[in-house]
Formats: sequence, structure tokens, C-alpha cells
Amino acid sequence: MEIFLSVVIVFATSLVEATFGFGGGLVAVPLLSLMFGIKDSVTLFLVFQALKGVLLPFIWRHIDWKGIGVIAVVFPAASALGLFLLNTVDDSLLNFVLAGYLVFYVAAGARLKFPQLRGVKNVAAQAAAGAAGGVVSGISGMGGPFIVTYLKTLSLNKETFRASVLLILFAGNALRCALSGTAGMYHGEILTLLLICLPAHLLGLAVGYKVPRLISEDRFRAAINILLVAAAISLLAKGL
Repeated sequence: MEIFLSVVIVFATSLVEATFGFGGGLVAVPLLSLMFGIKDSVTLFLVFQALKGVLLPFIWRHIDWKGIGVIAVVFPAASALGLFLLNTVDDSLLNFVLAGYLVFYVAAGARLKFPQLRGVKNVAAQAAAGAAGGVVSGISGMGGPFIVTYLKTLSLNKETFRASVLLILFAGNALRCALSGTAGMYHGEILTLLLICLPAHLLGLAVGYKVPRLISEDRFRAAINILLVAAAISLLAKGL
């Protein structure tokens, strides 16, 4: 039964990730941890995060390089720093702070008008989002909301938004995945479960890749806000 549930969870979360570029971990890690423990669940999900890179050839043309070029460089480096700081930061406090940030953003986002940043200001905003998101990602794996909220200020269409999020998170997670391997976190049970769930992961990516074509821009943006609220709830639950 555990194997069957794992396959279903991986399929569903991979579908969400391929559709919106993020959000699968909100469901995958808590549910998988009930069966395999938090450490192995995070490791398993991290591998699948890195494997999302198979979508890059199909979405490459949609990436907003001007809007995320700096983040794509800063985010992986900051993720490595976050891993180094893993045991020095109060994870519960970090979760509460990030949850508060998300609640404020979603509540005020409809009223706020974000200026279009150019030149040095654009580079600075990207560097800040990449640094904050990367460090938090390295510490708790929840750095995606910083990237998502920054990209929402750019008013990107759904294809460009998804492609840009996927690239940034792939860059950071691929590095974290490699560093986890050097730490000996890939033992036999994890590798076996990875192979069993891999077809479900690839199927979820294939289905999710096509979903944005079936929904409007407004519904896509509304779903992003729902995922951000879900992220805030998940963070609050982890912090308690």
C-alpha cells in the first residue's frame, strides 16, 4: 500500500509542478514523510525536483532571460550557502516569517502596483530575490515563494512564468541534489523507491506540461495565489 500511495503522490505533485513550475512539495513531502520519514522524503522529492529538467528543452523558448538571468546565477549559489547554514538557523522561526510574508503578499497583492524595474534596480531586485530564495531553499527547501512573488511583479504570461520558475528552481535543486549525494543520503531504499516512482513522475510531467494550454491567464494567476496560500499554511503547520 505504501508503494501505491507513493506512486499516486509523486504523479499528482509532478503534475502540479509541471503545470505551475512549483508547489508540489507542499503535498509531497508531508505525505511521504508519514511513510518514510522527513529526511528520506525530502531527499526523494529533491531528486524529482532535479529531474524536472527534462522539461527544459520544451519550455526554453519561453524563459524570460532578461527578468531572471541574475536570479538563475544567484539562486544556486545561495542554496549552497543555505545548506551550510542549515544547523545554525531556527527553522521554526524561519517558517513563521516566510508564512507571514506570503500572507501579506497574497492579501495586499491585489492592491499593490509594482513598478517595472530597469537597469541597476532590476539587477538588484533579481539578486535580492535569488539570494533570499536560495538561502531559504537550502535551509528548509521552501525558497520557491520568494521567486514566485518576484516573478508575479513582472506580469508574465503563464507559459513564460512557468518556464522561468522551472529553470530557477531546477538550477538550485540540481546543485542541492548533487551535494546531498556527496553526503551519502541516497541509500538503497531511496534508490528503489525512486525507480518505482519514476514512471509516475514522468507521466505527471507530461500531463502537467499541457495543462496551461487548457486554462485562462486569469485562472492560472488565481491558482498561483492559491498555491501561495497553501505554502503559508504548510509553513505555519511546520513551525508549530
